[in-house]
Parts: sequence; C-alpha cells; structure tokens
Amino acid sequence: MIHEIRVDRSTPVRERPDGCHTRWHPDIPPVLTCRPSDEVVIETRDAVDGQFTLDSTHGDVLRADRSIVHPLTGPIRVEGAQPGDVLTVEVIEVTPSSFGYTAQIPGFGFLADEFPDPFLVRWEVDGEWAASPDLPGVRIPAAPFMGTMGVAPSRALLGSITARESALKAAGADVAMSQPDGAVPAIEPIASEGLRTKPPRENGGNLDVRGMGIGTTVLFPVWIEGANLSVGDGHVAQGDGEVCGTAIETAATVRVRLDVRSGAARERDLKDVAFETPARVASRGGP
Repeated sequence: MIHEIRVDRSTPVRERPDGCHTRWHPDIPPVLTCRPSDEVVIETRDAVDGQFTLDSTHGDVLRADRSIVHPLTGPIRVEGAQPGDVLTVEVIEVTPSSFGYTAQIPGFGFLADEFPDPFLVRWEVDGEWAASPDLPGVRIPAAPFMGTMGVAPSRALLGSITARESALKAAGADVAMSQPDGAVPAIEPIASEGLRTKPPRENGGNLDVRGMGIGTTVLFPVWIEGANLSVGDGHVAQGDGEVCGTAIETAATVRVRLDVRSGAARERDLKDVAFETPARVASRGGP
C-alpha cells in the first residue's frame, strides 16, 4: 500500500504544524500508521522552514530563527515494530523543490574562522542542476537526499542522551540543549524535554550523509513500539560533509519503503544507524 503525508509549506510550522515537529521525543503522536513493506510519499519543509527565498539577502542569514531547525514530517508508526528490531527505510525517490539555499552562518561550520561574514547563495533548481545568480558561471548537478532521518528515542535513551549532552555542555562544547523556544509541538513535557535535531545520535537525526540517496536502505534500531520514523532537511546536493554548515538545502518530497527486521538489532547488537548502499552510490557518494 502507498500512503501520502502532505504539508502546507506556505504557513510556518509554529502556526500550523501540519504533521511536523521540531524535536525528538517518545510522546509525539504519530501522524500515520502503516504496515511493513508499505510505501510512504512524504512532503517535507526545508531546514529553516522557508525563512529564505529568492528575495532574501545576506543580512537575512543573521536574522534567521534557528530554534526551529529542523522541522520534520512525521512520526510514522510501523505496525509490529518493537524494541530490538530494525526499521529499514529504502529510499526510492527524492524530488527537491525548485528553490534551494546555502548559508554561511558566522561562527558556524568548519570554515568559520576563514569566513566570518554572512553569505547566502540562492539556488534555482530545475531537477537536474542547481544554478545561482550569487555564483555566476557555477552549476551543481543534483544528487538529492534527505539530511535528517530518524526514529523516536525511548525514555531511557532520551535520559541518557540528555545527561551526556549536559556534561558536554558543562565542559564547554557547542551543544544545542533542549529548550521550549521553537519547540513543535509546544506542549509540555515535550517542549522542555525534546531533543534538538542538530546532531546525529543513536536514533538517527541530522546525519547529512550524501550516500543516503536513491537506492540506499537506512537501518535504524527501534527504541519504542512502532519505531515512529520522521524525515526532513532535504538536500539538492552536498559534498563530503557540510563544510560551511549547510548543503544546498531545499524542501523536498521523498518516497520510501518501510519494513521491519524482527530481532535484528538485538541479534547484531546494533545501537546506532547503519546503511545498505549500492556500490555505485558508495563509490561516488551519490546517485
């Protein structure tokens, strides 16, 4: 069976969540329930929920609200999935929107010391290529994938991650700690306890691996009944990591096939995300 989840990208996620959320938490209710081997067509918002457009300027980078990064579509509950199982997500198709952006955010990214000023590249995407008036003479071949994909953490995992990241924060690390501002849903205790989507973790999250494109199957250990998969943060293309902190970010529509491997996480002692990637993708890092 094929299911669809549609979102209204014209309205900010805070005003109309519309099947979206901005935190990881086991109490966020699923917006869809499907069965193993079903396909789901999922519309997603971009990483900053439409704050950048073709009319945006470099100054808008400084004004962007980053507390809502990343709005995710879901959760999707898969019948029969239990802790100890593996949820498989086969990426069948990824269709980016006609607009994308790349933002150099001051103080953020690997090259922050070299590029201290804000800079925004606005990309026009025709399905095959991305080109920009901000980078004349440059065009990038599309190799779309979803940057953020994950399942809900259990309460135990939520607690252990919070403790770990609190210790890192106390030691001076750059950690996006839980905060109610920007949380969707804004209800408690989700708003205060929910994990930010900035880093990758045991339940998945902001993986940003360009090999997660069409033909790849992503494997998630299941932490709660139903798994509760969520997806977002579409990319038109990306190198080997987001050197400036962003890829060619875009809203996207992704088609996936979901299945459950009973007991596989327990048998393999799988406690993190894994991939099954076609050789042609593994060798080139993209389709």
